[in-house]
Amino acid sequence: YMAVTAHWLQLVLEDRGNGLQPQLRLRADLIGFHCVPSSHTSEHLVAAFLYILNRIKITNKIGWITMDNATNNDACMEALEQTLRKRGIAFDKLQHCIRCVYFNKSIAVYCSK
Repeated sequence: YMAVTAHWLQLVLEDRGNGLQPQLRLRADLIGFHCVPSSHTSEHLVAAFLYILNRIKITNKIGWITMDNATNNDACMEALEQTLRKRGIAFDKLQHCIRCVYFNKSIAVYCSK
């Protein structure tokens, strides 16, 4: 399975006693939970990820992707970069990838035992 969470800033108008004032609110929601068919190859991961983004029409708004250090995730980012560039969407696999800190810490603790 693949879960995709989106994070964004929402502009809202709040009444603070002196009229409506614009405020930015940090929002986060689960936007997709999708079954990845068969093995978790880069092709299957990219297909599932793009299915979720295409369905809600935010494919051109990708910021950063957080993932662990699995080799298939590296291949996934490579395939995603190629696919998005073919669609005319600027995306760099290295600049748009954030490694999960907690995953890296758990590996370090496990390896130190």
